[in-house]
Amino acid sequence: MSLIRYYYSEMAHVSRHGGAFFKPLFFDYPNDIDAYSHQNRNIMLGNHLKLGILSDYGSSGLTNANIYFPVGLWCEVFNVKGTQGCIDQKVAGDISDSNNPWEFYLHMREGSVVPMQDNKVIKAHSTKETQEHAT
Repeated sequence: MSLIRYYYSEMAHVSRHGGAFFKPLFFDYPNDIDAYSHQNRNIMLGNHLKLGILSDYGSSGLTNANIYFPVGLWCEVFNVKGTQGCIDQKVAGDISDSNNPWEFYLHMREGSVVPMQDNKVIKAHSTKETQEHAT
């Protein structure tokens, strides 16, 4: 719910200009050959957020838990690590963060602005309640 304003903004952009909201990483990085690997682990949500999810960890004996990041600065959206919550990729590559199946990582691309609201503070549990607290 904290990202609902971002979702609506991105969906409006897609409806006006075309494209996709939920898309594989290589849509935004077509010249990065490694962006085509592990398509189920690297997803763009709109133009600004990258979701890394370990959806296949542990299946068929797979034991590496790497999430791929293209070149650039990527910062955690829900950052609890302070300055350690950003990954500055000088060279594209994998980051090994976890060994937990189905763990996810949500990062914002460098230079992005993502509208958010703190739904815990306003105690909104639905879109109707969110709109009632719109500013």
